[in-house]
Amino acid sequence: MLYDTLLGRGRRFLNRGVASQLLGGWQLGSIRTASTGFPLNILSGQDQSRTGNNMDRPNAVPGASIHLDSSQRSTARWFNTRAVVLQPLGAYGNLGRNVATGPGIFSVDFSTLKKINVTERAYLQFRFEAFNFLNHPNFGDPSTRLSANDFGAINTTRSGINMRELQFSLKLTF
Repeated sequence: MLYDTLLGRGRRFLNRGVASQLLGGWQLGSIRTASTGFPLNILSGQDQSRTGNNMDRPNAVPGASIHLDSSQRSTARWFNTRAVVLQPLGAYGNLGRNVATGPGIFSVDFSTLKKINVTERAYLQFRFEAFNFLNHPNFGDPSTRLSANDFGAINTTRSGINMRELQFSLKLTF
């Protein structure tokens, strides 16, 4: 949704003069995206059950929580990696499905545009857009295989949500 500023010709403020021409007639818009993280299924990474599907879950450590406080959480250790252990050979693990949660998504996109009349029918439109305007990193999911060297660590950013991107355009409409 675009919002008109209160400056310029026909507006509440600065409706006359050179300042009206320069500062007036701008439109502003933004899109905010926020969501919680996706559920994560922790796997042992080895075929301990000898079923051949390599989708075994490890055992939960009694009394230990998989969740960390936000003050303890980092990209190096997103969840409590000490809350799970490799199950014995020939056994299925007792850890539930989707017990951990990945990082959420937060992004703000911003745009502004101005129409500049050239003739009675033609106008020039200047546009500026910023995607992920605040340059907030959106981390990917952590490694969920117990056998991996980086178990519980985040090594990527989320695909499709890049760091800040700026875009300018100029369009003549007649």
